[in-house]
Amino acid sequence: MKSHYHWRRLLIAKGLYNCVGTFGLVVFSDWALNCLGLDAGDRLFFYLFALHAFVFGLGFMAVAFNPDRNHTIIATGAFAQLGLAGLSIWYTTSGSADVLLLGPGAVDLVFGVLFLVFLWNYQWSSAEPRSARMDEP
Repeated sequence: MKSHYHWRRLLIAKGLYNCVGTFGLVVFSDWALNCLGLDAGDRLFFYLFALHAFVFGLGFMAVAFNPDRNHTIIATGAFAQLGLAGLSIWYTTSGSADVLLLGPGAVDLVFGVLFLVFLWNYQWSSAEPRSARMDEP
């Protein structure tokens, strides 16, 4: 890709979203869990999720400095974002969580799709984007 300016901004935005969001979730965990309709019981998995989301956020910001050399991390991020979006939909539609959980799920869905767009257009081994090579035999 000739310019990664927009992709870098996207990665930094996702990194900040993760870091600031998880910090807020931990600080205001009682309110956040209650608002989302989730059980506030044992917090171990909640804190493990928050830790992983925070570390992913740091990773996204680090990857923003050189997306060309970190496409596997972006692929991992896409998988994680789409998985979180799926879990948000699952928990909301099953009645296990409040409809407000769809908000963060939608954000993760958008970032996951955008990460896939980056990967689809990534110049793996030739001069043109992958979508232009689909007609090759």
